Amino acid sequence: MTEHEGIISLNTLPQEHLLVGLAHPSSNIILYDYQTNELIKVVPGIPWKLGNPLSREVVVTPSGNIYTYRGTEAVNQRNETHSVWVYNIHTGEMKDTGFHMTHGFWIGQTETRDGSKIYLNTTGGEIYEFDVVSETFKYLGYELASSDNRIIDYTYAITLSPDETKLYYVLSVIQNPGGPEGDGSGGSGELYYYDLATGQIVFVQQLPAGIYTSADLRDEENIYFSHFGSRWNIWSGDAGLFMLHLASQP
Repeated sequence: MTEHEGIISLNTLPQEHLLVGLAHPSSNIILYDYQTNELIKVVPGIPWKLGNPLSREVVVTPSGNIYTYRGTEAVNQRNETHSVWVYNIHTGEMKDTGFHMTHGFWIGQTETRDGSKIYLNTTGGEIYEFDVVSETFKYLGYELASSDNRIIDYTYAITLSPDETKLYYVLSVIQNPGGPEGDGSGGSGELYYYDLATGQIVFVQQLPAGIYTSADLRDEENIYFSHFGSRWNIWSGDAGLFMLHLASQP
C-alpha cells in the first residue's frame, strides 16, 4: 500500500476503527481499517516542493478531520511560513486551512488525557496549541525566552507534565548568533518547561548533551524520552532511554 515509501507517523481514529498513517516522502494519508485488516484509501497529500519536507506528526480529530503539515528543515529556511492542510474522511475533501506556521515541520505531539487539547512543536522550537472541540490552532511561542538571543537549530521532544500544567521539552541543538549551524555551539541538552497558565518559559536543568525525542510517554510521576549522542558528538552513539522524574503535585 506504500510501495517504495515508509510510514513516518501513525495515529488512530477509534470511532471509525482506522489507523491513520502518513507516508514518506509523498505525505499521502493512508487509511487502514484495523478491525477488517483492510486498506480503505490512499489520500494524495500536500503537494511537495523543494525544501518543504513533511512533518513527523499527523493530527486526527473525532469529527474525521486529519491535519497534516509541510514545513522546512534547513536552519536557513526557518523563517518561511507554510499552511496546515486538512482532509475529511466523510466528504473526501482535502484543503488548505489558511493557518500558517513557521520554524520547521511538526516534530512532537502531546495530548491531554481528556482529549481536549493537543500541543505540537516544530523542529525550530515553535509551540502551538490545537483545540480539539473548535478545531483551531493557537500560537503559544518560541521555546526560548525573548531575552535569550540564541537560535534553536533542532528540538524534537515535547511532553505534558503528569499534572498537565506544563509542557516539558529538551533543546537538542542550539546555535549562537552568527555561529555554525547544527554543531551545538550554543548548547545541547537543555531542559525547559512552558507554563500553560502563565506562558512563562523556565530553564529546569542541564541534561547530557545529545538528541532527545519523545512520543508523549508519561505516567503519574515520570516523563520518558529517548536519547542518543554525547558531548563529543551530539549526533551519534550512546542510545538509550531517559526518564525525567517529577515531584508529586500537592
